[in-house]
Amino acid sequence: MGDFRFVLLGELRRLLAEARQAEERAATPDFVSREKAELIVRRSISESVAELASYGARIGAAFPALASTVEAANALAQRIRATSDAAALVAISADISALFGSPSHPAEARPVSLQVSEQGIRVSIGAQQPAERNGPTTPFAAAVEAGRDVQFYLAAISEVIASARDAGRAPSGVEQTARAAAYQALEVGHTMPSAFRPIATSGFRKWQTSLSLADPGEGHNLVTCLDAQLLTGTVVHVEHIDRGRQTDREIVEAYRLPAPLSAARVRLQAGIAAPCTAYIGRPAFENGAAPDSATYLPLARYYDEDLLKAAHITASACSVMFGNGIADCKIAIERMSVLQAVRFMAAVAGNVSRDSSRQFLSAAFNINQPLYDDRDSAAPHWTGSRIGVAHTGIDIATMGGFDKVTWDGASNLPKSEPIIAAFTAAEWLGLIHSAHERGLETYVSAGMDRTHMAACVECAVDGVGIGTSLHYLQRTADGKIVMGELKPDAVLDVLATRDAAAVGVKGSGAGALAMLDRLAFEKLLPPRCETLRQQLYASLASADEASIEACLARLARNPFWQAMEQHKAESFNKHPAIAQAERRLISIELAAWAAPAEMSKAAAAESSQRLREAVGRGDITDILEELR
Repeated sequence: MGDFRFVLLGELRRLLAEARQAEERAATPDFVSREKAELIVRRSISESVAELASYGARIGAAFPALASTVEAANALAQRIRATSDAAALVAISADISALFGSPSHPAEARPVSLQVSEQGIRVSIGAQQPAERNGPTTPFAAAVEAGRDVQFYLAAISEVIASARDAGRAPSGVEQTARAAAYQALEVGHTMPSAFRPIATSGFRKWQTSLSLADPGEGHNLVTCLDAQLLTGTVVHVEHIDRGRQTDREIVEAYRLPAPLSAARVRLQAGIAAPCTAYIGRPAFENGAAPDSATYLPLARYYDEDLLKAAHITASACSVMFGNGIADCKIAIERMSVLQAVRFMAAVAGNVSRDSSRQFLSAAFNINQPLYDDRDSAAPHWTGSRIGVAHTGIDIATMGGFDKVTWDGASNLPKSEPIIAAFTAAEWLGLIHSAHERGLETYVSAGMDRTHMAACVECAVDGVGIGTSLHYLQRTADGKIVMGELKPDAVLDVLATRDAAAVGVKGSGAGALAMLDRLAFEKLLPPRCETLRQQLYASLASADEASIEACLARLARNPFWQAMEQHKAESFNKHPAIAQAERRLISIELAAWAAPAEMSKAAAAESSQRLREAVGRGDITDILEELR
């Protein structure tokens, strides 16, 4: 009952926020403001009731039409605080749904019900009640069983949300209450089940270039995760994007670590429909950073002394995110020299808890920030050109053992310049091509809108972060731009642009090059396909569409390529390690895989057999060992 009180108070606040948005949308359809992400604070029941009254008062003052709703919500909050009866709390839940006009439970959906039990309130999903068990014999067994039940519950809630989303309807009132109970389970320390959608492998995804939608969390819960169209070919990115009045990125990062609980809630709602990613930010050196005497750029003041704590804090933050099924954690590589960055990244990679074949560590480089390159101890130097920084980032990500390199162009300007305009199309193609050859995923962000999406597709970048232009925007009297809620139509417009570019000549060629680059990294390309890879890259770099089409036609006639195209169509939803193993086995069957020189014929045959057996039993660890 104690937990359920917090569940109901949380629902009252959320529904008031939705009512405010609906009222605002009706009054000003061109702009819908968003709930600013605040620090999460633990409150008592009384404090929560008081905070709800304060929040409601602000809504009532701004939207007089909601005054009666706010008054009724406050009365319900007082009843929640006062009652000591479980049946009364269940009745209040129904009253909350009635107050806000929440949909009734549709007959075809998976039934959700609230029942009074001896312990409090049972939230049941599905027609069948859980079977009675002969109770656990030890406290440890009881804890394991309780944890398992919560995992089943969280998985079931994700399925309920997915069912509503796929049917194009809003969750019913009782489904919303059940979701709030899942939020409460996450708040007290339970984690999401390990089933999640990974970003998958470059070149072998359904969409080579994914659109990344950024929000601190609540916008995703209110908009992104409730619309199936917005989760098609997108990545749900969780990051804190409010800087307030401070725009100096040396004082406040342009993007910052979101609340882990917010990320977990987003993961609950997204389920397995789309990958979820999170921004972690730059390492926290406890002794701060001092400006370099020549460039005035900050470098860690006492790097050696601070490394252990900085690496452990970053790895811990990533581990929490990964534990809830986040597919990618982005870490800003700043305030370190090249070799310091490599040491830091290796320490993070060594300490983080994750499924390394499905959960990525991303190294984020701001192309406007020079890098101090000390790889040559005799001639250390600053790399100041933006293209030099971008290429050095590829080196650092590879040396540091990360899986992804990302380039950002955030600055102190209210709206950053489009990063895709920082380099020529040929330079971007070369960067992405170089990263893909090393097995790295790629990502770009800053200042872009729909008009830049085709250029991103045509260089085969894996992920594109578009922020401001995907939200409702409003200019204030003093000329400042206020960012509102995510705007679904703007997102769908970018996705349509992406899809159109992907089937064009240059988009098709770039997608094929990404696939060839991945196969080259996996050492699977036969000589003829390697020659075509180089020819296709040259054709794309010169933007010669006739030559691109000729390369694609030659590829289409190649038996190896035909086999890989069929594999791609059948495997993009498989575990990445299993899919990679299948690609090697296909190459072996086609006599395309060349075993390492030090491996005898017999050893190569034995390795292939072990790999085939490991795939058959789904043994990921053994698969990865054979693929090394």
